[in-house]
Amino acid sequence: MMEQCDIKDLVNVEVKGNAIVIEPATQSPRAGWEQQFELAKSGSEDNLMEEFSNDFDVSEWTW
Repeated sequence: MMEQCDIKDLVNVEVKGNAIVIEPATQSPRAGWEQQFELAKSGSEDNLMEEFSNDFDVSEWTW
């Protein structure tokens, strides 16, 4: 089946409605990561996680 669909090595898996769709990957899974890391390095790390919270931080952590 994979040969019939021209799937060689890497795949993308996605849920569409009630179906699991498996397609050949069109790019490397890590394509663009290097550029994104470079962009991240150029920014400020102050308050990097400020927008993210969790139940522990809100209800259990004592400052």
